[in-house]
Amino acid sequence: MAEGCEVHCINWVEHERGTGSRPDGHTLHLTQAEASRFIKDYWDSMPGQAPETYSRPGRVFVVLVDSKTHARVAKEGSIWGHPTQHHTS
Repeated sequence: MAEGCEVHCINWVEHERGTGSRPDGHTLHLTQAEASRFIKDYWDSMPGQAPETYSRPGRVFVVLVDSKTHARVAKEGSIWGHPTQHHTS
């Protein structure tokens, strides 16, 4: 089994009126609770109506990352990654 540090990942999908949807990267969080709080805070920050462009979270799942990435997530609270960016060594 690969060695690594566990973090919780959320894949995001961007929705844009008239254009459709596309992958919008992922966020990494130390715990399930922090990931859930991130999603809640995101939705709480949205206006009452769907904006022209917004992102929608997928399910939260565990991934392995290298220790450097884990330390960064711990320091920053969460990090946003590009759809093609990988955080494992």
